[in-house]
Amino acid sequence: MYNKSMKILCDTLNSGLNYCIIVQNAQRRFDKVDNEEIIKIQNEAENKTIETSDKEKSDFKTKFRKFRKSWFAHTLSTIFILAILAALGAGYAIVETESDPKIVAVEYFNGYISGNWDAIYPLVDGSDNSSLGVESFAKVMSDSMNGDINEYELGDPQKYEDGVVFNIKYQDMVTEEDKVFELKLKKQKKKLFQLVNKWKVDLSEIEASNLKVMIPEGTQLYINNEKVDNPKTETIDEVKKMVYYVEDIYLGNHNMIIRSDYTKDIIKEVEVTENYQKFDFSDSELNVNEDIVNELKEFNKETMKQMYTNASNKKSYKAIIDLFPEDKTLRKNVKSFYNTMVNQIYREDIATEEYKVDQLVFGDFDIKYANFSMPDTGKIRVDFTYNFEVSRETTYYDSYTGTYSGEYKVGAIYTIKLSQDGWTIQDIKIVSKKIK
Repeated sequence: MYNKSMKILCDTLNSGLNYCIIVQNAQRRFDKVDNEEIIKIQNEAENKTIETSDKEKSDFKTKFRKFRKSWFAHTLSTIFILAILAALGAGYAIVETESDPKIVAVEYFNGYISGNWDAIYPLVDGSDNSSLGVESFAKVMSDSMNGDINEYELGDPQKYEDGVVFNIKYQDMVTEEDKVFELKLKKQKKKLFQLVNKWKVDLSEIEASNLKVMIPEGTQLYINNEKVDNPKTETIDEVKKMVYYVEDIYLGNHNMIIRSDYTKDIIKEVEVTENYQKFDFSDSELNVNEDIVNELKEFNKETMKQMYTNASNKKSYKAIIDLFPEDKTLRKNVKSFYNTMVNQIYREDIATEEYKVDQLVFGDFDIKYANFSMPDTGKIRVDFTYNFEVSRETTYYDSYTGTYSGEYKVGAIYTIKLSQDGWTIQDIKIVSKKIK
């Protein structure tokens, strides 16, 4: 069947080439005639007087249109024939490569020993509809490389099930040990041009299926830096998780990456050994990216400054209420913290109305930790110091001036969430300690 198909293609190719030669020779003769006809028409036109009749003008235009149409038709037919020949040549090259299992085996093994994974991955059975791509293939294949290979000998194909197997003998250049590489090729159901058998490398013996991978809600799974699609959100043990079902993957070591826009990549190296394996990384601690840390630092810095500045100016709690969501429990806690701030600045043993803050200085704001259970929800702790100086206001009748100062170290723990309006505080706890 193979030889007969090749003969048909070759005969077609030769016929096409012969036809092209005939067309080109005819075109040359046609061009010669057309050139003579053009000269003749032009001479006739030049010899005509101004009194040339309408009929003669019409004859001239008709002849010229016939010439133009015939030239265009011949040119178009030539281009069409050349396009067919080019397509036949390309098709012949494909057939020659993919229809011969020996050629496929040599091409694959050459790419394997040179690490040219991009070139040989299309030669693998199922590569055109695999859930994972060349990155996973390259990771597993490079891990399986066994020694340095220089020369090798391809044995004769042996039949097995619906394919053939080649035993490739080679010598390890380092150990000088003789080894054998078994390479199986599978006959594809779909034939080339519906005529010729097509062969691809069979790696089914090193494949696994139906993996289950669980990661924190709101994150994305990558395997060997390839994005895995179609996650499901499931509640397991009262915890929401992103669950991925991986239909097919190669046996061996893989890098599973947990990724989001706001957190640092978490890389878990796993070994896939069988079907239906489960990997649960849903309790992984998410650490935010450095730029997000800086953004959160500024957000909390501004929040604390507004609270303490309003407290130092004896403003009521209502002045800072809009910094927090409309949550009764949260706002009750904030009100308690705010009153504590006022009492730290203005001592209870003095007449508050007679004193004012002359100076309020904040030290560096330092984020101690930023841990996220989800990419847009986390808990952070910000530490900072502040110092102040208070003096008694003098009057026309009383020139006595009393001053005092203080310095505190503050630890503020926030639960925050990212919304359309930016970061919002969901909960807050403030602990302060007097330094002097």
